[in-house]
Amino acid sequence: MKKIYLPCIIGAFLLSCNSDDDSDLDPIVGTWKITSSKVDGKEIHSTNDCDKDNSMTFFYDGKIKDNYSYINLQNECVNSEKFFEWENSGNSVYKIDDFEVKIIFSNDNNTFTETLTIKGLNNEDVTVAITRLKINL
Repeated sequence: MKKIYLPCIIGAFLLSCNSDDDSDLDPIVGTWKITSSKVDGKEIHSTNDCDKDNSMTFFYDGKIKDNYSYINLQNECVNSEKFFEWENSGNSVYKIDDFEVKIIFSNDNNTFTETLTIKGLNNEDVTVAITRLKINL
């Protein structure tokens, strides 16, 4: 009888040590929606409903799927997607394709704000801050 219990106990222990534990995932893994955008500290608001379903999904394998919509020249809402790669460089810095982005998580890792500096229309530095809310893992 003891010979039957021992394999069952070992099997149960091995199943409880699953390496796919969500706690091992980078907090950026999941699908995120924009809740606010700021350019040089000034809030910018969407002027249409076309982009309300925009989202970015960060996969555990370092891939990103960006689902976005925009109004084209014919005033039609067009859905599109792009793919990128991400890497956690440490110290709250993520590399997204060729950009280094500072990402600060809050709200128990369910919100993050990404901050980056880009060149504006007149070649001046512009700081962009985008806050996102996790909508699923």
